[in-house]
Amino acid sequence: MVVAAALQEAWPQYAFIWDTKPELLLVLAANIGLARGAAQGLAAGFFAGLFSASLAGSGMGSYLLTRMLAGYVAGVLRRRLFTERLRVAAFVCAGTTLTAEVLRMIMAPPLDALQWVRSLSVVVLFSFVLGPLVYFPVRAIARQWPHRAEE
Repeated sequence: MVVAAALQEAWPQYAFIWDTKPELLLVLAANIGLARGAAQGLAAGFFAGLFSASLAGSGMGSYLLTRMLAGYVAGVLRRRLFTERLRVAAFVCAGTTLTAEVLRMIMAPPLDALQWVRSLSVVVLFSFVLGPLVYFPVRAIARQWPHRAEE
């Protein structure tokens, strides 16, 4: 989680699209939920929300709630979807990012709605592309520690 926060904050300026960088913490929380389940996704979302709010320097409540919801929803989808496919990771990350950012927009409305829509489209695209890339190492780590019910 700390590495994702550092990468998100150190994302190079030349890799920004429309002055927008990816939400790596949100992608990580969704992937942990997808790989481990709802409880672990919720916990990962909590820490992703803490880091995101700390890095943004704004309303902690909106970040905590939306990141926790994203991790939890991805964890619930783990049982309903065939999570071994990369397309599933891509669509789950994009969908949870879209949901989380729309909810955060409702809780903390932006000043410029057009800029927010442009940023949202870029963040969702980043999540769609980076989701499967993050899912590989998360899934490999998750397989090292099976659930207690699976032991």
